[in-house]
Amino acid sequence: MAVVLKCKMCGGDLSYSGNDRICICEFCGSSQAIPSTDDEKRITLFNRANALRMRAEYDQAFRIYDAIVAEFPEEADAYWGQCLCRYGIEYVEDPVSRERKPTCHRTVITSILKDDSFLSACEKTDTAGRIYYQQEAEIIDRIQQEILRIAEREAPYQH
Repeated sequence: MAVVLKCKMCGGDLSYSGNDRICICEFCGSSQAIPSTDDEKRITLFNRANALRMRAEYDQAFRIYDAIVAEFPEEADAYWGQCLCRYGIEYVEDPVSRERKPTCHRTVITSILKDDSFLSACEKTDTAGRIYYQQEAEIIDRIQQEILRIAEREAPYQH
């Protein structure tokens, strides 16, 4: 039985051809970049890391993405996975549009657009992957900047 790649947004099974870099999940309708392989070991690692990230276990997921990068340094989607973990990204269904929207669970001062893992993902992918990563990172950056603006206006916490 072949291993099936899971959606990064909803966890559903993805259908795609071996040459695709971007696919659309038939369950949640989300567009996403996918690994450049059908290697069972790599797909299993990606699925495990994604499942952990979806449960907000970002540090454990990051370690798996890091292992993928160590063994397969040209795998752009592993760098993107690291980025999603570093910024605590969960894709949540918008109740009105039904689209999956990124939600930040970690506040990081550095813009995702300057993140080393993001830059590596863009460098190691094809044009379609680069466009996808750039668009997602810009959305996440806007969310992150709004979180930082709100945090600046808050009074310091005192015990």
